[in-house]
Amino acid sequence: MSIFSRIFGIQPKSDDKVESGSPETIRVGEFEKELHVLLDRDAYLACSDYKPLCAKYEDLFHQFSTLKKSKTLDYYCSQNHVDAQQLESFLETFADLNTKESTEIITLHNKDFLEKTEFGIRKES
Repeated sequence: MSIFSRIFGIQPKSDDKVESGSPETIRVGEFEKELHVLLDRDAYLACSDYKPLCAKYEDLFHQFSTLKKSKTLDYYCSQNHVDAQQLESFLETFADLNTKESTEIITLHNKDFLEKTEFGIRKES
C-alpha cells in the first residue's frame, strides 16, 4: 500500500467487492482502483495523466454530489447497502482532482517521486 493510499484511505477493492452492488457503486470502486494504479506509478504525474480519469467519472461525481447537496446521500446509502464513507471519500477525492490549482493527492505523489529520484534523476542504490 502506497503512502497516498494510507493518507487518503484509497484502497484497491477486490474484484468480488467491486462487482457487488449498484452500477454506480461498482463505478466508484473502479474509480478507486484506477486512481490507485495511477498513484502507484513510479513517474511524475501531469494533468494529462489524471484528467481522462476525471472525465470518465464526471457524471458519477455529479450524481452523488447532487444527492449530497439535497441531503439524500445517506438515504441512498441505506437503501443500496453502500458505505457512506466510501462515497464521501469519492466525492472529496474527485473534487480535489478537479481543482484548478494543483491537487493535494497529485502534489504529494509528485513530491515523493522527486525526492526518491533526486528531482527527476534516478538515485543509484
